[in-house]
Amino acid sequence: MLEDQVYERVVIMFTDDFLLSNQPILSKFRQLLDDLPVPHCLLHLFMWRKGPFRHIMDKLLREYNDIHSWGQKSALELYLAELLLYLSREIHTSFEPHPSQNTLPKNERVELQERILKEINVIWCTNWQLEELAEKLHFNKYYLCHFFKKEFGMTIHQYILQRRIYEAKKMLIDTKISINDLAQQVGFSTASNFIRCFKKYVNMTPKQYRDEKISNGL
Repeated sequence: MLEDQVYERVVIMFTDDFLLSNQPILSKFRQLLDDLPVPHCLLHLFMWRKGPFRHIMDKLLREYNDIHSWGQKSALELYLAELLLYLSREIHTSFEPHPSQNTLPKNERVELQERILKEINVIWCTNWQLEELAEKLHFNKYYLCHFFKKEFGMTIHQYILQRRIYEAKKMLIDTKISINDLAQQVGFSTASNFIRCFKKYVNMTPKQYRDEKISNGL
């Protein structure tokens, strides 16, 4: 986290009585936590995967604050089940063993992950080349691709493309920059290539996305 970055901390506590509901996910979540190789779990969500989590949290908080809402307790139980399902899947993915984990100690693997992501966060909006990235990291490019895919569940190209789309979505909402200029700033060689990729991931063009968010007051 950046030193000057503003963030909000939300702590949710549920009483034992509340957790006595018949939701099957509750017992499965407890078992999942009991089976973890460590007593505590810290999840690092990729920025484009934070949307669903934030959506669930918003629903929980709105329901909790609306004390006059009909069926509030039942709604909170449902939203809690949705949250636990989301967390269970993220935890399961984070601790799922990969073949590459057998070749490196955990501390070295984490250090390598951080080195790669740090370098990618510098070049994601540039006309990057795999060979140059591998050379900066002092790795064989084939090993680098294999390691990244095993550790993060996607290729380096997919990671960078998703990062570009994520940043473009923010800029479409927060700025009035033209589509052509925005495409260049997030690393696309042409506006047409940007529009094509954006529509593939978001199911609408950048202009449609911007217009929709503006009409919704975002």
